Amino acid sequence: MPKKVLIVDSDIDARFLVKVHLRRFNVEFIEARDGESGLELVQSKKPDLIVMDYVLPRLSGYEMVKKIRKDKATRNIPIIIATIAGFDLQMKELNVIQYLPKPFSREQFLTAVEKALGKTPFKRKETRVAPPGGQTAKVVPIKKKSEATATMKKIVVADDEEDVRELLGSLLKDKYLVILARDGLDLIEKVKKERPDLIICDVIMPGQSGYKSIKRLREKPEFLNLPVIFNSGLVKDRELYETLKPEGPSYFISKPFGKKVLLDKIEEMLNK
Repeated sequence: MPKKVLIVDSDIDARFLVKVHLRRFNVEFIEARDGESGLELVQSKKPDLIVMDYVLPRLSGYEMVKKIRKDKATRNIPIIIATIAGFDLQMKELNVIQYLPKPFSREQFLTAVEKALGKTPFKRKETRVAPPGGQTAKVVPIKKKSEATATMKKIVVADDEEDVRELLGSLLKDKYLVILARDGLDLIEKVKKERPDLIICDVIMPGQSGYKSIKRLREKPEFLNLPVIFNSGLVKDRELYETLKPEGPSYFISKPFGKKVLLDKIEEMLNK
């Protein structure tokens, strides 16, 4: 039976990211976008783990946790607070297992989950294998590209964190053709091969930074006007952007960012 994880956050992208981090595990997700709805789900569903923001509409994170801890039926449910707000000492008094500052990596999140539920808290989803007895597994034919797909704009997404790449890919796939790159060198190869219309690039990546990778691409005349959206969760990277940004059209977005903010900026840069 899958473990039940309740995610309470007003930001749909933040809720989605938690699901991405746990996608390989046998987990049933329950979602709420405000404190009151979250509390109702805690009382009715009795989840095995709660991952919640501290700043919530309708009922604050503090009040929600306080009510959970007062109820004998829910007081022992482990809670992880994931928020951009500073840590509130009041939460420590209410036995909050872990505090995670946003943005956080998959490793940080899974470490917090292990602290809350113990080692290997979730079973991995079963993967399908070939049928026994030499039977041939059913092959699903690959559909040909539609005319609509052929005319979609291409975007290369470069980030060394797999979960971030997949999150961005999922957010963009309905409107754009998305090519994923795992680091700066892979970014350069993908851009040269795919000739995208725009790049979304993390600033800090192993081997070669986002800035350096774009500077190398901009040495080629054909990539000089290729628009780039840099992103990072570090305050210092935003401060250094004006100094380090390469020549050509670019913009900086701080992590975490909302889906609408990203899509609006993509549209703006593609239509310039």
